Amino acid sequence: MSEAAKLHKEVLAGSMRLLGKDHPDTLQSMNNLAIVYRDQGLLMAALDLANEACQLDTKMLGSLHPQTLSARDTLGMVYRDMQGQLCDAVKLFKSVLELRKSLLGHHHFATLESAIHLGRAYIEQGKFDKGIELEENALQAPEKVLGRQHSLRFEAMNDLGVAYLRQGRLAKAFEIHIAALRVLKVCWALNIRKF
Repeated sequence: MSEAAKLHKEVLAGSMRLLGKDHPDTLQSMNNLAIVYRDQGLLMAALDLANEACQLDTKMLGSLHPQTLSARDTLGMVYRDMQGQLCDAVKLFKSVLELRKSLLGHHHFATLESAIHLGRAYIEQGKFDKGIELEENALQAPEKVLGRQHSLRFEAMNDLGVAYLRQGRLAKAFEIHIAALRVLKVCWALNIRKF
């Protein structure tokens, strides 16, 4: 287990002990640990935590609360990474995207993040037109939401490059991947300067 996972586990245990299992901060810690597990490829552990976080968030905060939607988005990412669960991921991403559009608007950061996640899932399903449309729309979001050098822009650009590559549009894939690398380079430089 990585140092990050150990720290998140400690935070979750402390939060449960001090605040209780149903406290919003505990539920957020549960979601954060699920993300760490997912990032490390521990998908069954991530699935268990993400499911639990979704259920408790819905029970304690309601189905429309931003934290509940975030937990559902995390569960969708876990499903997307699991073999044979892509359809479940698409269903979750679609519902979260629609709710975020109606609650937050089309150009809110969380809405754009949901669009990018759904776009990637569509691309992985081979539904390139749907995926490309979502990713391109996210890239056209106002700069004040994402900025020119935001990591979500890199994510959307990378997804587009993958879609173009899988379609055999090699020149377009190369062009977008080069642009994505430029964004990533700036993102890394900005992150390094923060520390």
